[in-house]
Amino acid sequence: MWTLTPFGFYSAVKKHGDAFLTIRARVSDDLDALRDRYLPTLSPTVSGVGTDYPYRATCTPDAWGEALGAMGRDIDYANFKSEVGRRQGSARAHAYGKVWEALYGLEQAAPTRPRAGRVTAPVSTTAAPLPRHASGKGWAAGGVLVDAAGRVCLRLAAGRYGGDGWTWAKGKVDLGETMEEAAVREVFEETGIHAEIVSALAGEHLGDTSVTRYWRMRVLSDTGRFGTETEAVEWVTPDEARHRIRTTTRGAAKIARDLAVLDLALADVASTR
Repeated sequence: MWTLTPFGFYSAVKKHGDAFLTIRARVSDDLDALRDRYLPTLSPTVSGVGTDYPYRATCTPDAWGEALGAMGRDIDYANFKSEVGRRQGSARAHAYGKVWEALYGLEQAAPTRPRAGRVTAPVSTTAAPLPRHASGKGWAAGGVLVDAAGRVCLRLAAGRYGGDGWTWAKGKVDLGETMEEAAVREVFEETGIHAEIVSALAGEHLGDTSVTRYWRMRVLSDTGRFGTETEAVEWVTPDEARHRIRTTTRGAAKIARDLAVLDLALADVASTR
């Protein structure tokens, strides 16, 4: 059994002749987190004895089952990958995303066999990868949050990633996502805000590695927790937003793009009054 959690990845097996389960991991800290959080009877971690997973420990089947039940009862997040990023960092979240992409192939390859009691929804026509932009670059999607007072929400990229300073929440579109779904997800992952789309902003914004489309959004709820790719989130006036956007060190083209997106969002707000 493979078990992916926000605090670790585990492979549970029962070897021939054993009465116990062996819980294997690729990172020793994952076993420590499991022991501390849900499985205090897990044996001490042993390293260097396996041919595949470098770290392993043992427990009874009943203890493992109880731990899984407790993990299920503690789920309180709306997006698994975002929670992984918040707890273990973007590198781990990215690795899990690759697992998701590989397993997505099962859905595409599996034949459809109707079964009694199964209700089958129409297959989304957006499940296939989006065709690349005419420039040859992939797509990204983002959102501009505007509140009732006319303030906008900016995020400060952690570590000033790629020279970024204060900017908009955006990111690449995952396999199987629509552009709109990606925009809402990226806003949540990078700001901690559950949002809904109000309207699409005109234009396609060419960047170094992708082409981004933006949507104006409104807040549904704010968790106050955001992923490790973000250092800070603040609501500011349009004038303050312009000032902060100009602090980026990524150059004039990046500044011009983010300022253009701000102007589009403000114009969209004005058009709906």
